[in-house]
Amino acid sequence: MISKFTETVNILKSGDPLKETTQIGPLARIDLADQLQRQVRESIKQGAELLLGGKQQDCFHEPTVLGDVQPGMPAFDEETFGPLAAMIKVKDENEAFKLSEKSRYGLGVTVCPTNINRATALAAEVSDGLFYQ
Repeated sequence: MISKFTETVNILKSGDPLKETTQIGPLARIDLADQLQRQVRESIKQGAELLLGGKQQDCFHEPTVLGDVQPGMPAFDEETFGPLAAMIKVKDENEAFKLSEKSRYGLGVTVCPTNINRATALAAEVSDGLFYQ
């Protein structure tokens, strides 16, 4: 599943945000791009795996996917304001929900079971900033 996600992120069109074909534009300010780059580098130093992207040029930060993100890493503990996806492996949904409660910034939690009834039941168990019923 992570490889399919990474492949999809990899084909996003980056560029001028005024062009209709652009899907990923620059961040609003250089300090935001610098902060995102610091979060990526520090997370990698602490054991996260760079699966895609990770480069910055001025205000532009390429879409980045980090694997093996853990609590204690900036990609987990801090608000990442930019095109960064932090992949976190868990053994089951209970562990996933416990970890989601540790983030002060999680606005949404994605549950991807193949059974829609199971997904609906799981969605009711998580507290986040986004809930569809």
